Amino acid sequence: MSTLEQSLGATRLADFFALLSEGSTLDTMRQDSSMEAELSSKAKILDALATTSEEKLSQIVLSLKSRAVNTLTTDIGQMQSKIEALNTDLRTSIDTSKNLEEERDRAHLFHAAELEDAQIATAVRIRELENDLECTETELTFKSETIVALTTTFEAFESRIGALETELFVRGQELDHERTQAKVRIREAEEQRDNSEKRTRDLEEEQDKAIVSSQGANEAYTKAQERIQASEAELSSQSQALDAITTTSSRLKLQINPLKTVRKDMEDERDGALVRMRNFASAHKKTQAQNQALEDAIQCAKAEITENSRTIDDLIAASAGLRLRIDTLESDLSKALATSKLREDERDATLFQVRRANEARATGQMHVRKLEDALKHTKTNLTSKSQALEALITSSNGQHSEIASLKENLRNALDWGWDNALARVRDSEDAHIQALQNTLQSTQAKFNSKAQEIDALTTRSKGLRAENDALKAALHDALAVAKQREEERDAASSQVRDANNAQEATQAFEFDALRGQGSEADSEAGSKQLILTGIVSAALTVLAKVRIREAEEQRDNSEKRTRDLEEEQDKAIVSSQGANEAYTKAQERIQASEAELSSQSQALDAITTTSSRLKLQINPLKTVRKDMEDERDGALVRMRNFAGAHGKTQAQNQALEDAIQCAKAEITENSRTIDDLIAASAGLRLRIDTLESDLSKALATSKLREDERDATLFQLEDALKCTKTDLISKSQVLEGLTTSSNAQQSEIATPKTNLRNALDWARDNALARVRDSEDADRTAQAHIEALQNTLQSIQAKRNSKAQEIDALTTRFKGLRAENDALKAALRDG
Repeated sequence: MSTLEQSLGATRLADFFALLSEGSTLDTMRQDSSMEAELSSKAKILDALATTSEEKLSQIVLSLKSRAVNTLTTDIGQMQSKIEALNTDLRTSIDTSKNLEEERDRAHLFHAAELEDAQIATAVRIRELENDLECTETELTFKSETIVALTTTFEAFESRIGALETELFVRGQELDHERTQAKVRIREAEEQRDNSEKRTRDLEEEQDKAIVSSQGANEAYTKAQERIQASEAELSSQSQALDAITTTSSRLKLQINPLKTVRKDMEDERDGALVRMRNFASAHKKTQAQNQALEDAIQCAKAEITENSRTIDDLIAASAGLRLRIDTLESDLSKALATSKLREDERDATLFQVRRANEARATGQMHVRKLEDALKHTKTNLTSKSQALEALITSSNGQHSEIASLKENLRNALDWGWDNALARVRDSEDAHIQALQNTLQSTQAKFNSKAQEIDALTTRSKGLRAENDALKAALHDALAVAKQREEERDAASSQVRDANNAQEATQAFEFDALRGQGSEADSEAGSKQLILTGIVSAALTVLAKVRIREAEEQRDNSEKRTRDLEEEQDKAIVSSQGANEAYTKAQERIQASEAELSSQSQALDAITTTSSRLKLQINPLKTVRKDMEDERDGALVRMRNFAGAHGKTQAQNQALEDAIQCAKAEITENSRTIDDLIAASAGLRLRIDTLESDLSKALATSKLREDERDATLFQLEDALKCTKTDLISKSQVLEGLTTSSNAQQSEIATPKTNLRNALDWARDNALARVRDSEDADRTAQAHIEALQNTLQSIQAKRNSKAQEIDALTTRFKGLRAENDALKAALRDG
């Protein structure tokens, strides 16, 4: 039965292979027809591309050239006209600013000199009137004091003595109250010192407790770190074993997987090679002609692109020159604006000085009026007081000696009483203050010593806290490394599972192939051997799956215990209390995880043994692969001639496609460059418009400042007129006062002399200021000459830039002529 079944199986396999060969023949015919249609369509597409690419390249080049040249020529003309307008406006603004500056300097010097003269004269007159008033007030005060001293009686002296006694009594009571308060403050300071000593002792006890607890935590951290290092070493050894197993599995997979598809690929290549060789010969001639035409078109396009690149570079250089010129104009405009700002600041300072002068003038006028009223009132009072004084002097000649003696005795008694009372108070206060200072010094010394001790304890606790933090960080790092090792181990386990699955699939496939070969060869012993090999391989695979499942379960248990250990470690880090119990539990957990890791290592050893057995079973498959490689080498020898010619054609087609792509890229880049130039021209136009608006604003600001200067000059003229009028009226008033006070001729002679001296000094000062103003005029003239030189240099630079722009214009005209010639040549071609 077995022989009959084997023969039937061989017949069925032969029929099956025949059907496969017929299917492959039909597929080959279909592939031949599809390849011919594809090659013909590709040839048509290449012809259409060659014709359209030449036309499009020529049209694109011509349109880009004409558009770029026309746009840039128009932009350059507009820029030149705007630059000339800006130069004209800049020169006008510089001249206007210079004229304004000269007028302002002249007005400032003239009005400053007049204001200073007026201020000097006003100050001199005010000083004289103040001196007269002080002299009059002094005389009046002396006379009034003499009258009051003469009219007071001995009752005033007695009341003064009673007031002094009352004041001495009140001062004694205040001193007693202050002494009582000082005692209270001393007692409070002593209580605070006792409280601070008590708090210091409490802090010392807490520091000792913290030191003891931190020492225990350090020992527990050290033990936990040793356990973690041991577990890391075991994890590293296991990871190395897993890496070795993974490497072996990957090598086996790489040896088995390519055998599946080699025969199919070689058969497909063998069947399609003849079809491609027949169709290639007809398409090769057409492709060569098309390639030659495309190469000629590409060379022309490259030449035109190179010329366009040079033109664009020249235009970029010209645009850079224009930008440089615009930057120069911007710097000149900023300088002009800065000069205008400086002049505006000087105008503001002049206005401030004018306001100050007006305020001083108004204040001086008010003060002069007050002095005049006081002088009139003083003269009236002085006349009445002098009459009363003469009457009193004549009536009190007999009481001078008695009043003098009483005053002397009273003064002596008061001095003695004051000195004695102050001495007693000073002695008692000095003693009390010295005692307080001694007490405070001793208290301060104790506080300083306690503070030093507290600082030392604080430093020590900070060091212990830093050590604890370092240990916590090390423990966290160790836990992170352990977790990473577990993740690597999980990845290795998953790789092992994938390798085992691949091996199972490969073994099943090879088992079926070998079983088919055995049926074809009609070998009963071979089939039995293959069946036994399959059974053994399946059993080993099942055993490996069981071992892997056990290892995964153990890994899950280990992960769970590791997570529990991490939670307990975090709790131990957060809370310092109960650290010893937590670390004891962690130690037990680590021992349990070590036991589990040892069991996992045994499971991994079993998996390694199973993989080595599977490797020994794969060796018979190498002979089958050798036969298939021989077939593949024969097919490659048959296809070598075809590959040479096909490779050359493909290289030529690829070179043509690369050249077309390069040409398209260069055309795209040129269009982008032209767009960038157009955008830059638009930016330059916008910048020129901005400069024009700034220049118009600067001119409007200069006009406004000129109007303000005129208004300031009018105000200064009005102020000077008012000042002159006031001075004339005041001088008339002073002359009237001088002529009306015949009785005080001797007293007024001195103020006249002072006034004359002040006028002489003012005249000399004014002459000196005139000389200084002449020096300032000479300095201003030198500055104006320097500005003129600067303007001339700017004019020279502008002329040179104009020449450069003319040269660029000439160059652009030449480029335009060359472009026209190129257009004509392209049109003729």
